[in-house]
Amino acid sequence: MAATARRYKPQQEDTPYYAKGSPTLLATVPADAEETKPSDQTVKEWATMYQHCESRFQALYTWRLPHWTTWMSIARYQAPWRAYAFVTANLYNQGLRNDFSIVDRTATLAGEVCAAGLMAGLTDPDREWMRLGPAIPNFELDRQGQRYYEEMTENLGYVYDHSNFYDAQDQHYSDLTFFGTAPIIDYPDADEILHCFTPCAGEYMLGAGFDFSDEVLYREFRMTVSQIVEMFSPENCSDDILQMWNQKGGALEYESVIGHCIEPNFAIGSDNGLGPPVGVVPGGFTWREIYWVRGKKDNKPLSVAGFHDQPFAVSRWDTQANDPYGRGVGEKMLADTIQLQLETRQKAESIEKVNRPPMGADVSLMNLPSSTNPGKITYFNTANGEKKFFPLYEVKPDIPAITKDIEMVQARLRETAYNNIFKMMENLRQEVRGQVTATEIDALKEEGLMQMGPVIGRIHGTLRKRVKRHLAIMNRFGLLPRKPQSLRGVPLKVELISMLTQARKATQTAAIARTMQFAGSLSGAWPESRFVVDADESVREFAQGIGASSKIVRTTREVKQLQQQEAKSQQMQQLLAQTKPGAEAARALSQTSLAPGTALSALAGAPH
Repeated sequence: MAATARRYKPQQEDTPYYAKGSPTLLATVPADAEETKPSDQTVKEWATMYQHCESRFQALYTWRLPHWTTWMSIARYQAPWRAYAFVTANLYNQGLRNDFSIVDRTATLAGEVCAAGLMAGLTDPDREWMRLGPAIPNFELDRQGQRYYEEMTENLGYVYDHSNFYDAQDQHYSDLTFFGTAPIIDYPDADEILHCFTPCAGEYMLGAGFDFSDEVLYREFRMTVSQIVEMFSPENCSDDILQMWNQKGGALEYESVIGHCIEPNFAIGSDNGLGPPVGVVPGGFTWREIYWVRGKKDNKPLSVAGFHDQPFAVSRWDTQANDPYGRGVGEKMLADTIQLQLETRQKAESIEKVNRPPMGADVSLMNLPSSTNPGKITYFNTANGEKKFFPLYEVKPDIPAITKDIEMVQARLRETAYNNIFKMMENLRQEVRGQVTATEIDALKEEGLMQMGPVIGRIHGTLRKRVKRHLAIMNRFGLLPRKPQSLRGVPLKVELISMLTQARKATQTAAIARTMQFAGSLSGAWPESRFVVDADESVREFAQGIGASSKIVRTTREVKQLQQQEAKSQQMQQLLAQTKPGAEAARALSQTSLAPGTALSALAGAPH
């Protein structure tokens, strides 16, 4: 295994070269970089790995073809900027218009509203959407445990705020909405700690594991010479890449198609029994990653790395058996979108025929100038009273009926994209003229979000996996607090707080508040009713339901200590109260005069 490590030079997942890549690091690259010649054994092993990668790439490409066909239709009518039909280098076509099939943008806008609603409802940067805690039910946290989870959550939030996590997440929801499948790759970054990549439709291929979860990601994408050198370092680049790097100038913008594979770290070959297994990245890694230049069987790959946890995750809208791809809102809107484009074009054509009908003319006007534009004149002889210039037929389209049908299709598209949920307040203002109570709004919101329950559940599953990956990256950077002794061996729970869970918790907290209020109203007439409600647990459940910080809620141990202190204080007060009459009598007795002739002196036996 060690020999393989020396030959492949795999990077540990906490310090890959691309995790440190930056303009600062690029500035240290020499102007004339020299090619590093690999050993014969490395060349031989890479030939086996290259054959495996290219062959599996083509197989996954074939399996993806039906989905690719659907994606291209969705992109054509809804989101043309997030799909590549083919990944080809040096086409110089970036920035060209590709939305000529879209004449009505209702489907595009509806999908964008849905994606924005998911972003605001699941991972809004301006509110708490995640909590960390123990994965053991009813686990009693001490103060150190509470502070540990709070500090870890705060550090994770800082990383999210200072990386591209939220930008990538916004694009992630957009891809999920339109194409039903949205992969995202999470890499460590020396500057930002975390950096996320969102491949677009047409770039990636997926493979499923035995449990139908996504565990294989292949993709191809374009990179310039400058980008390749910055990401992989000169020593890992091939001769042709280094030649263009040494040439500089316009050669730096020459593109190559890069292949990328992430898959389980299994052996590809046995090396004829003469050495270690070919393809296994040493280090006990579960996953391996390979970068190479597509179509070029160079002497070595651009990068080989290993990962202990899965570096990518895939969100899917609707799933089907062992299909690694999902089907989303964009596919559900596709038929209505095509109908809407067709009707909108026909409506415009009908209006144009009314304003500018097709004209007929006498053959005598064939070589004479004629025009139907305003202010223009067509000259012809009308002495015999015959029509020389006339409309061929009269068009009387029912524009209101066509408009109404278009509006019905538009409304159906918005409903398909769940706009009635995410724009509920706007719809209420338009549809409801009377006063709407907050309770009714909450009920409508909860009812609407129930429709998206399964989808939100699948997105939450992806998020939980990614959060644990992010925490592992932070741990390798030394950004997590020391785990207290009370949490040794306790698994981590990632609780995600969506609008749906908030609606459910709001119902629970309202029930707690009403129960406590009712119990309080009975305590006067029936004092024994106070024993029914556990006030301590009620406060804890209520605080957790409304998302209050654990800093303001004492632990059970602290509460018991305070209760014991209060009990001791009450006992001391009772003891003092019992001894107070005797103490006062003794004080009075001490202040009483024993002068001769008084009753007290007689009782004391004093002489008269």
